[in-house]
Amino acid sequence: MAISINGNGTITGISTGGLPDGCVDTDTLAAGAATQAKRTYANDEVIQTKYNSTTTAVNMTSYGSYQEIGFATSITPTSSSSDIMVLCDLPWDLYTASGGEAGIRFKLTRTVSGTETTLYEDASAASTYNYSSSGATQVRASRIINFKDTSISTTSAATYKVYCLPVNTSSNSTKVATNSTLASMILIEVAA
Repeated sequence: MAISINGNGTITGISTGGLPDGCVDTDTLAAGAATQAKRTYANDEVIQTKYNSTTTAVNMTSYGSYQEIGFATSITPTSSSSDIMVLCDLPWDLYTASGGEAGIRFKLTRTVSGTETTLYEDASAASTYNYSSSGATQVRASRIINFKDTSISTTSAATYKVYCLPVNTSSNSTKVATNSTLASMILIEVAA
């Protein structure tokens, strides 16, 4: 088909690939014309983010077993080759009676299509630990977990959760997101 310039200002007869390379630049495109689906992302470029948080204190009552903190965060990757950066800030509070000790072990999981996989688990409670030899003590701080999930390999929805395992006796107190402090999770899909 021949190229023709119509009287109404339109051009017909141009086939796919008919324009010379480089003749369409950023200024030629209408605002919003390049949708996310049409973009090509460089390695480690951010594609999307998801955020969730809670200020509800979680009292650890099940000593010796894991308990979910309760602010799971979900993301649906746009590409099966993407990685997911998981950033968690988890405030904690340990009260220890005289001669007692307390700690918390954390683990991070990912669930896709009903299958839950542990991505990271503390080997011990060394990062969140309190011991008192005389007199009661209370320690408050924040546990940071930054994890790069490079094995997700799906475009199905993925849900990330944090679990805590108290390492202490029932006479001591273990809390997460205590005293209305903000516990948060950020999921970042990055091109890989």
